[in-house]
Amino acid sequence: MPEKCVVFVCTANRCRSLMAEFYLRHLLAGTTSAGKVEIKSAGIMTEEYWRFLQGYLAVYGRSLEWENFYGVPPYPSTISIMRKQGWDTEHYRSQPLSLSLADEASVVIAMENPQKEASLKSFPVLAGRVLTLRELAGETGPLLLEESYYRPEFNPSDPHLVYYGEDYVEDSFQEIKDCLEKGFPWLLEQVGLTPE
Repeated sequence: MPEKCVVFVCTANRCRSLMAEFYLRHLLAGTTSAGKVEIKSAGIMTEEYWRFLQGYLAVYGRSLEWENFYGVPPYPSTISIMRKQGWDTEHYRSQPLSLSLADEASVVIAMENPQKEASLKSFPVLAGRVLTLRELAGETGPLLLEESYYRPEFNPSDPHLVYYGEDYVEDSFQEIKDCLEKGFPWLLEQVGLTPE
């Protein structure tokens, strides 16, 4: 059983953190490091995003209870993009970052700075083990979501009412791939593995 664990964190664990989880598995496959590190993903809801989401849904006369935010499948666009890579995510269910997962994590990689801050605020045990995806790549600056590229659209067929368009998900996946490839040698060293 792997002794090290990398956990990716985004807001809902229905798109970006899941794509990062699967892509890191892909990078490790076929290397001597495969099977030596566990890779997981989770969501952490920030108060700011929750207020935005509730305001957004209120426009349509809808609401979403906090306890119903997790335990749901990826967004349809996420499933579609992942399927193009040959990865089946239809049966995956989102989960929140928990204390047990925080304790288990050797490294936590947040998609955005607010998620990094929320992870540290919620789980102080993570001090010194959390960084953003951009920091992993040795870069600064925001990801797509923080640059207002994100365009939430009302989608009545989605019971959770927030839908990531396929263009956004495709661009996000490319950005995730680029950052993980740049940070891969450093990440291996952090979990005690030797880059090949």
